[in-house]
Amino acid sequence: MANPFSLTVGLKGVTSPEPALLINDLPGISTELVSGLSNADKSTAGDVWDRVQPPALNKLASIIKNELSKSADFMYEAARTVEPESLSASPVALQAAPNLVGVLLRVPFSPYSELAVLSFACYSLSLTAVTTTLYVYDAVSGVQLTTGSVVVQPGYNELTTVTKAANLTMGGLKWFVGIDASNLILQELGTSETGWSISQSQYSVDCGTIPLASSKTAANFVYSYCYGWAGASIRCSLDKVMAKYADQLQWAYANVCGSLLMAEKLGSSNINLFTNTNRDFTEDREAKFMDEAVMLAKPVCRTIIKELRATPVTQTDPEFQGGYFVGGFV
Repeated sequence: MANPFSLTVGLKGVTSPEPALLINDLPGISTELVSGLSNADKSTAGDVWDRVQPPALNKLASIIKNELSKSADFMYEAARTVEPESLSASPVALQAAPNLVGVLLRVPFSPYSELAVLSFACYSLSLTAVTTTLYVYDAVSGVQLTTGSVVVQPGYNELTTVTKAANLTMGGLKWFVGIDASNLILQELGTSETGWSISQSQYSVDCGTIPLASSKTAANFVYSYCYGWAGASIRCSLDKVMAKYADQLQWAYANVCGSLLMAEKLGSSNINLFTNTNRDFTEDREAKFMDEAVMLAKPVCRTIIKELRATPVTQTDPEFQGGYFVGGFV
C-alpha cells in the first residue's frame, strides 16, 4: 500500500517538502543519528529512513488490529469461502483441455473491506505430477492480477497464492481464480451451495472454465461443474483504515519509527559518536516509544469501532441470524 504518512511524518533535512511532524522532535532522535546508522547497503540518512518506514507501517497495522480485536464488536473477517466437503458423490472427470478452470468470486462493496485470495485447491486424476500455472484475474476488466508456476500432484492439492485488494469500486469485486488445465485431468469437488460462510445473495462463488485464447472478461465465463476451489476471505482492510485516519495516527506512527530506529541503534555494528552512546537511554526509549504508539492509537481505534458500528450494511437472510450483518466488521 502507499504509505499515508509519507508526506506528513518525516526526518529533518531528508523529507522534502519538510512536513509539520518531524521524528527529530522525539527525544534521542536526530538526523545525525540516522546518518550514523548507514552502512554499505544504506549509505545515507535517507536510505535508512526509507528502510525503517515499511516495517513501521506494518507494526502500526498490527497495533491497530490488536486494539480493534479487543472489542467484542469488531470482526476482522466478515466472511470466507467454505472448504470443499468431499469429492463429488457422482464423480465426473474433466479431461485435459486448453482452458483455465476455477471459480468466480463475487463480493459486494463495503467501505473498509478487502478480498484476499490465499489458496486454490483441486483434485488431480493425472498419474504424475504436472507443472502448470495458477492465475487470478479481475473478471470485469480482464486484467491479470497475479500468476505463478505450481506443481499439481496426483490427488488433492491445495496451492498457495496470496493476492489481496481493497474493495474500492462501488460495484464490488469480481475475481476469477483458476488453473491452466491443458495437461491436467481434474476430479469434480463437492462444495457448499452458497460457497461462502455467510449466506447472502451478493456473495457468490461460481465454478467454470475460460478458454485460454479468450480475452478473459466476464462474458467469457461458461459455468459447468466445480473442479476447483479458492480459499478466500473478506476482511477488514487495515490499509484503508490507516489511510482514513492517517491525520489522527501521525504521532503513533512517528513513535513506532522512533522505536525501530532505537532498535537499529542497539544492533548497529557501526562505531561512531551517535551509535555507541547512552545505551541505557536507548533501551528505555525503544520500549517507551512503542508504548507511546500503542497509547496514542487506543482512542483512534475506539473512534474506528464507533464508525464501523454505524456503517449501513445489508442484513443477513432472516433464517440465518448470526448476530451480525454481512458487509460490516462489527
